[in-house]
Amino acid sequence: MGFEHPTSFAWAVLAAVVAALYLWRFPYRQHPVATFSFWQRALARRPAWFTLRFWMSLAVQIVLVLLIVTALTEPFFQQVAASRRWMVLVLDVSASMAATDQSPSRFTQMQDQARQMIGNLRRGEQMVILSAGSTIRPIGRWGASSESLLAAVDGLEPTDGPARITDAIAIAQDLLRDRPNGYLVVLSDGTFPDADAVGRMHGVRLVTVGGDSRNAAITRLDAHPQRADPSRWEVLVEIANRGNAPVQTELDVGLADAPPQTVSIQLDRSQTVRHRLTVSAPQGGLLQARLTTDDHLAADNLAQRRLPALAAPRVRWIASDDQVARALQHALRTITPIQLDGGPQMPERFDPETITVIHRLVPQEIPPGPLLLIDPENSSDLWDHDGYVTGTDCTVVSVDPLAPPIADVDWKHVVFERMSRLRFHVPSRTMAVVASGDPLVSALDRPDGKVLVLHASPLREHSDLILRADFARLLQQTVRWLADDDDRAGACPDVVADRVGRVWRAECWDRAASGTTGDVIRLKAGQTVQRIDESVIPQQLFEGPLVALDRVGKWRTTGGDTSPEPPDDDREQGFVPVNLLDSKASSLVPAAALSTDSLPLADPVRDQPLWMLLAGLAIALLTVEWCLYHRRFLV
Repeated sequence: MGFEHPTSFAWAVLAAVVAALYLWRFPYRQHPVATFSFWQRALARRPAWFTLRFWMSLAVQIVLVLLIVTALTEPFFQQVAASRRWMVLVLDVSASMAATDQSPSRFTQMQDQARQMIGNLRRGEQMVILSAGSTIRPIGRWGASSESLLAAVDGLEPTDGPARITDAIAIAQDLLRDRPNGYLVVLSDGTFPDADAVGRMHGVRLVTVGGDSRNAAITRLDAHPQRADPSRWEVLVEIANRGNAPVQTELDVGLADAPPQTVSIQLDRSQTVRHRLTVSAPQGGLLQARLTTDDHLAADNLAQRRLPALAAPRVRWIASDDQVARALQHALRTITPIQLDGGPQMPERFDPETITVIHRLVPQEIPPGPLLLIDPENSSDLWDHDGYVTGTDCTVVSVDPLAPPIADVDWKHVVFERMSRLRFHVPSRTMAVVASGDPLVSALDRPDGKVLVLHASPLREHSDLILRADFARLLQQTVRWLADDDDRAGACPDVVADRVGRVWRAECWDRAASGTTGDVIRLKAGQTVQRIDESVIPQQLFEGPLVALDRVGKWRTTGGDTSPEPPDDDREQGFVPVNLLDSKASSLVPAAALSTDSLPLADPVRDQPLWMLLAGLAIALLTVEWCLYHRRFLV
């Protein structure tokens, strides 16, 4: 036999207190009686044991105290304790759990099953609950009461991301290591990656919810202005059938304040289609794509993207080399809309409202206004020219994917054989670095206008950059960045992540592309991430070196270094403003080879608490004591 609280035996000292009170000789009071012979006759008729009632009552009181003290220690049989379970419950809170193919939803059914498991816990059994979405959070810990576990389950909501079930299982296995009778139970709909492998894992019980479902999802929304008419936008919408039944629906595409265009769509199981439409938006606006189908998951039926109002910036190029001049004209003309002119001569006066692109020979005093300076060959008031970097030292080794001017440029395959080494007199931001450690692309921070410096020479004898399509892309993105007066590169400590995991910086939140972003943000130690849009979801704080966001929306980092490190992968960096963090989270179809278990609710060992038996004995002794000491006998 064992005891849950052996220190409670200290209360046994109360037995000595009871004995002391019983043996304490209180002074007697004498009372005169009329006839003593009557009292003698009455006392002679008492039972023989009646004279022992004092000692018997004392013994009963001491035993009563000891029974109560033993009940406080909560004794148990060792064989019962050996059968107690340590359980970790992993709950799938991914977006697909909001599906309504089960009444009222998969998520509600999962909560009901979790409540059954909590209610089935025997005395002394322990449970930890992990919620597994794009983040994994413990919502119950060892030693938590059933009431707190139930409250934690009741407070859960489905998220906008996928389920990291395998990561949660790894954490659960660490929690159960070296614990006897460990049980690991996963409650999910089975639509997460490697679900069939999880169903075959030793020691893992996968219990699934869900059934036949239908779901058409918008998995991509993209828009680009037409070259011929920038007031009209080419819109690409990708729709996929992520259920296990054919779907017929209508797609409405248009600005939020205008009548939409409607397209009828019929999708077979696992089919994906793309539709291209043209939307007129001369003043910009909020582009919306919406599916009108009544399917089992409404969260992926809407996609939004903010279309900016496009202005025609004035751009002037200055290049004396015919090779570079032709390349600049050809690349800049691909930008629509644009007002373009230029020539080989330096103007007498620079217009601060015009974007100026200068190759090699730059003025001693850098003029005000937005500037792109390519391969400056002399010093100026903003820097000192310190020679050249040549050969393999010009190999690009690091690029900041958060920098808008160079974000989509493929620097890995560009060859540079010469570049200028500059020592800046003003604060600068390095966007790309070569093997020598010198910057390849720098942005200068000055109040007279943004300046971007490309240190490398684009001449064909020094580089193949102007032969690549990336040269035009670099100029296009740089012109848009220089034309954006409200963009303050690096000035705001706000970051936002796109759906494919690439982290990028939103300089001002009202300029975020669509207001529906979020996935994974890499943070420095000590940073936190805070959701900004409180009207949708209450603010949440996260902390750690790697933070995964489970809600679509805008987030702000606070504390620590606000320049996040980019992920190490080379995944697509396109921004897809849909309502789920990952298009895979729309899938409502479990793996075909998935094997599941039943809910482990059996109670194999009957565990009647011994303290209840001790309490019953104590009540019985109270009755005996009352009969011995307080009952009145008639004589």
